[in-house]
Amino acid sequence: MESPCRLRLKQALWELAPVDPTAWNGLSHRLYSRPLKRLEHFSIQGDYAQELAFVCQGVLRAYGVTEGGEEWNKHFFVEEDFFMAAIAPHQQSDMYIQALTPVSLLCISLVHLEELINRYRALEPIFLRLALNYLEKKHRKESLFLAADAKEKYLFFRQLYPSLEERIPQYQIARFLGITPIQLSRIRRNLCSKDR
Repeated sequence: MESPCRLRLKQALWELAPVDPTAWNGLSHRLYSRPLKRLEHFSIQGDYAQELAFVCQGVLRAYGVTEGGEEWNKHFFVEEDFFMAAIAPHQQSDMYIQALTPVSLLCISLVHLEELINRYRALEPIFLRLALNYLEKKHRKESLFLAADAKEKYLFFRQLYPSLEERIPQYQIARFLGITPIQLSRIRRNLCSKDR
């Protein structure tokens, strides 16, 4: 019997495109678990992407560091998200990926994934859809963040990551929004008073 995480992965792939049972079998046999402790890194800047990961449980962040040593968050990964250390297998990552909570991942090496896609052509549209979904999300965020004020960015964050606020420290959200924790507190307070 398949684990709950494998079933969730299968369902997530099925939502992208139908999964041929033979292709799923081949894929399933190549999957391995990778747990991360809180604050442990999945990858660091300069790493090459060697595996595709699916989040079974937990929260991770992709972040960069300025020359002055300040961290800024580019993205959060939560349950049922897919991610890699870099956008392409032969490209070095310019980001760090770190667990913000204890994390449970299902992974597959990119070498094995490429072999499986070549063997089972039914997998190709699934992983193409994954790449397109990532680019669409990235484009939406970048377009909004170019023109939005801090309040609009915060509302976008809440839409993009519902219920994440209760799971991670507020300063991590502030780093994502490009504001200080004090500014974030002020925005949240103003929104709460308007809701009353």
